[in-house]
Amino acid sequence: MGDDPRVVPIAARMSSTADPALALRCLDLAVPIATDDLGLRRTRASLRWELGRYTDELLDDLAVLSRHGDRSERLTALRRSAEVHRARGNPAEAAKALYSATRLAPGDLNLLLSYRRCWLELDRSHEADQTHAEALRRIGRMRESQLLTTEEAELWRSRFAEQPH
Repeated sequence: MGDDPRVVPIAARMSSTADPALALRCLDLAVPIATDDLGLRRTRASLRWELGRYTDELLDDLAVLSRHGDRSERLTALRRSAEVHRARGNPAEAAKALYSATRLAPGDLNLLLSYRRCWLELDRSHEADQTHAEALRRIGRMRESQLLTTEEAELWRSRFAEQPH
């Protein structure tokens, strides 16, 4: 059944009705057969994410999904990829995913803060300082544009100034 194309529609149906672990096994059989089926990859990545299975296969699916779909889908894939890399003790790869995410969502200060924390984790103070300076610039512009209140801007400035323990 490993390379039988009939598994693809079966996996698609099972993913919405079966228990997640069984559905994931079916999707693991189907995705290599239908590698371009983003729906299968999206479903498989979601199941792995929900089950906390931070595997190489999840990272592969997230890499594909980060290049396809709408902005929101790409952003979700990049965020999750960064979280998986950090959970696996790889802040350098997390930083790469976060950099791409900040290019998609330049106003998302949480992404920028996570990016800075990766640099700090890597003991790369120069890059962390550059990210801090960029954050202050963005916060200032967001405050001027009234996207942030004065209080929100101050809160963000203090969050970026914190050194993780």
